[in-house]
Amino acid sequence: MNVTEQRRFERVYFSKDEGLKVVLTPPETPGPRFTASLMDLSEGGCCLIKPRDQEVVLRGGSRFQIREWLGAETLGGMAGARVTVRWQLELEGAKYIMFGTEFDGIAPDQKALVQSFIEDRWASESELEGDA
Repeated sequence: MNVTEQRRFERVYFSKDEGLKVVLTPPETPGPRFTASLMDLSEGGCCLIKPRDQEVVLRGGSRFQIREWLGAETLGGMAGARVTVRWQLELEGAKYIMFGTEFDGIAPDQKALVQSFIEDRWASESELEGDA
């Protein structure tokens, strides 16, 4: 299989153990809320992982609205952002589903907020590496 990298933005990565999460719902209807762990973040979108269940079905093109950021309060200004699922990885027998999302038309101040979060994260990681 030949996979072409389509990402246009720099991103930061997180471990599931860091506890950064988002709460999502369908955008137009008060459908089921679900929580997913943040695995990476860029100006263009984020990669999330959630427990496998039947309550929320993910498909390419599915749209959701981020209602809340947990453990990343500096991203609170991103609450309300809409995302579209671009890919998902659901391995046979796996307990989790990983899925990539793209932000849908976020405002310039929201892009700046994400970029600031990423730069702060890189700076803190550089400081930690310098201490090693």
